[in-house]
Amino acid sequence: MSTYQDHLLFGSVLVLIFSYFMGPFLAYSLEAVLVSAAFILLASIFPDIDHKGSVVHKRMKSLVVLLLAAVPITIGYPNVAVMIAGGSLTAVGAYYTFGLIKPKHRKVTHTFRFAVLFSTIVGVFSLVVFGSFLPAIFTFIAYLSHLVLDGTFQ
Repeated sequence: MSTYQDHLLFGSVLVLIFSYFMGPFLAYSLEAVLVSAAFILLASIFPDIDHKGSVVHKRMKSLVVLLLAAVPITIGYPNVAVMIAGGSLTAVGAYYTFGLIKPKHRKVTHTFRFAVLFSTIVGVFSLVVFGSFLPAIFTFIAYLSHLVLDGTFQ
């Protein structure tokens, strides 16, 4: 069984490998990279939000508070602040939704369809806010890395 540290590391490494090979074909901006880093880390552990014992489930409130506290740091980058705030609010919504629905672990959130849905939400936010789909691509890869490590890739 993989720990959350394994998921964070594996997701980050896969995204780095992808960006190394695909880098010449991708348009990078500092804003896109900053937002992507946050979403890579979140997406690599997010599938476990449906498990009450998981780190992402236990620490979601703390994570959102930390992300929102980082918003003033991004004063020079208002688009990054908007993305972080939007992502934080979306994560809180997911946390409470899964708290109410109480799905079985490794059912809803451990599917390819949910990875597409999660990445699409990130992609819409990032396209609207600063015109880059890069965070969605990296989010998708990090999310899939979690499914691969758990052996639930469907």
